Amino acid sequence: MKQFFLYTLLLCFIWSCTPSDENSPAPTEVFVKYYGQGTNEAVDLARTSTGEIIILGSNIQSESQDFYLLKVDAEGNEVASEVYDLKSGSTDIPLKMKSLGFNSTTGLDEFLLVGYIQSRDASGLDFFEGAWCKIDADLNIISTGSDSSRFNLLENVITTDIIRTTETDGVEKFVVLGHSRQTFAGDPVSDGGYQIYLTKVDDQGEVYWSKSHGYLGDEESLALFENADRSLVIVGSTEAGADGRNVYVIETNSLGTSDKNAPRIVINNSVSGADETPTAAIKSSLGYSIVGYTTGVNGQMAGFHVAITPSGDMVANSNNVLETDYSLPCQALALTKTIYNDLMVLGSIPNFRETTGEGTAGANKLEQILLMRVSPLSGHIEGFDQNYGTTVGNDQARAAITLPDGDILVAATIDFGSGTSMLGLLRLNRNGELKD
Repeated sequence: MKQFFLYTLLLCFIWSCTPSDENSPAPTEVFVKYYGQGTNEAVDLARTSTGEIIILGSNIQSESQDFYLLKVDAEGNEVASEVYDLKSGSTDIPLKMKSLGFNSTTGLDEFLLVGYIQSRDASGLDFFEGAWCKIDADLNIISTGSDSSRFNLLENVITTDIIRTTETDGVEKFVVLGHSRQTFAGDPVSDGGYQIYLTKVDDQGEVYWSKSHGYLGDEESLALFENADRSLVIVGSTEAGADGRNVYVIETNSLGTSDKNAPRIVINNSVSGADETPTAAIKSSLGYSIVGYTTGVNGQMAGFHVAITPSGDMVANSNNVLETDYSLPCQALALTKTIYNDLMVLGSIPNFRETTGEGTAGANKLEQILLMRVSPLSGHIEGFDQNYGTTVGNDQARAAITLPDGDILVAATIDFGSGTSMLGLLRLNRNGELKD
C-alpha cells in the first residue's frame, strides 16, 4: 500500500492531459495506453496465440452506438481497428468476446462476439435483437450471418453470452444465452417478464432447439459454461423467491432442459430491498467464481464474490463481501484467475475520496478504477488494493486477462470529461501495480 497514492498521482498526472497527437502520453515508466476517438467504452479483451491483443468496445457517435474492435501488438501499439454498425441509427451493444483458438486451416485465431441491437419503432416502443458472429484475428467477420452485417440475429432476445459446444460430429455448433419475454419449450412459468433464454444454433442458420426458464419476476442472464459431460451452467439474476434481486444459477442437460422446478439462488440479500447484480463469472479452481455488487436501499454499493461448484451449488463459506482496504464502497465488474490460482478482481470505486493523513480530508475524485486480490474461498486479501484514474471523469475497469508471464492486462474506460472517453489498456503485476 506504500505505492497506493504514488500510483494514483502518477496516473492522474498522465491522464489529465487532453488527448491529441501533440501531447498524448507516451509513458516510458509505466504501461498505460489509450485508444479511440469521440466516446468509447471498454467491454472485453482477448489474446491471440501470437501475443497480440484484441479489445472489444463501444464507439458512440451522435445517436448511434456500434461495436468497436481494436488490435494492438504486445507493446500496446495499434495495429488495426474496425467499427461494425449492425443497423443504421440503432444502439448496438457488445457484451462479450470469446476465444475459439487457432484455426490451422486459415492460420489465424478466431473469436466469437455477442451482444444485442436496441431499436425504436415508429410508435416509440423499444425492441431488441440478439446478435453474434465469428471474427478472425485480422478483425474480419467470417460468419455467414442472417443479416447484411453478417451477424446472426435473434428476434426479441437480449443475448449475453455464447459458447461453442464440444460435439465432434463435424458441424460447429453454438449455444447462445440471453433473456427474452418470449417463452419456449421447458419453461415452467410464463408471467410476461424476462425469462432465461437458451438456443442451440450453427453458423448456417440452423436452429436445433430453443428453451426458456422463467419464474415469478424477471430473470436476467449473464454467463454460460459447458461442463465436461456437456451439461450447461447458467449464471444470472432473478427476482423470484426473495426480497429484491439475487444471483441465480441453474444447471441444464446438454439439451438446455432442467429438472429443477425453482431457481437456485446462491446469494440472498441480507438487507431488505437490496439488489445483488452479478457482473462477471469465470472458471476457477473451485468450479466457477462470480463477482458483482450489492446496492442497498440507500444506493450504497458493496462488491461481492461467490464460488460455485460445476453443478451450480455454492461452495461453503465462499460468499464474501469485497471491501477495499479503506472501506470505500465499490463495485466488482470483472475478474481473472492469476497464475497463483488467486483472483484479480477489478471494478470501480464510485466516489473516491483520498485522505492526506490521519483525520485529514483530501481531494474528492469521481469514479476510480479498482483492483484487488481475492482468494477464491476466503475473499479479499488485504494490503494489495490499487486505484487509478483521472481527476475529471468516471473510470472503470471492464475486463482483464492473465498473461503467460503472470502479468495482468486490463481493459478500462477512461473518461477525460467533456464527452471524451477512450479505451484504456493497463499492464499490472500480480499485486495490481503498474508495470513498465
